[in-house]
Amino acid sequence: MSAAGLLAAARALIGAVGIADAEEEGGIGGVASDADNPPTEYDLASLVAHRTERRLSSGLGDVLALSAGGIELRLEPGAPGEYGRAVGFDAALSPILVWGEVGKHTGDYIDDAAWKVRISAAGEDAVSRLRQGKWDQNKWPELLHESANFAEISGLHGEETRQRLLNKVEEVLTLSGQSEGHVARLCMLGTSVAILPLSLDMSPSESDVRCITTQLDALGLNYLRTTI
Repeated sequence: MSAAGLLAAARALIGAVGIADAEEEGGIGGVASDADNPPTEYDLASLVAHRTERRLSSGLGDVLALSAGGIELRLEPGAPGEYGRAVGFDAALSPILVWGEVGKHTGDYIDDAAWKVRISAAGEDAVSRLRQGKWDQNKWPELLHESANFAEISGLHGEETRQRLLNKVEEVLTLSGQSEGHVARLCMLGTSVAILPLSLDMSPSESDVRCITTQLDALGLNYLRTTI
């Protein structure tokens, strides 16, 4: 289940059980409560979703990312409202998510000692640069650069299934005439690619998007237009 799915399920569970008794007892599940700043239903649901995500090895802090909203940067690992810290900024962005054959489960990476070291080292290196300065729309070009850099340094870029899909999506951008305004970036960790604009200042037209999706259809690729 995705982080969004976990969070929705946790909110439904908290809502069904009720949180009044938990608040009176001084907190629930490790979320501190006091009279001036009691935990909200969203706080409690985020903690439940985060712990479930960790237990299932199904994500790398995605629940924490959702708590920041928008285009986010995870600064410190941990549960929202506890040790975890993330920042985000809003952007009118509609990425196209493209996926192909089924690859490895997230747990296959984060439970593997060698992969864990490479991914952690590459990620910490990228975040050390991205966290410098104000996190806003001006960071977008740097974020695109660091994304490609992370995929290369971590070794994820070199996996055959990912490389094959990335090559196909880059071919789509070339054939559709959209390679000058868009870029393809690997998603982590599944076998999927996001088609993103090079600039947040100029949103692609519906005609541009149709050019891309027509080529995706021609190559038989699965895709979904999403929003942030």
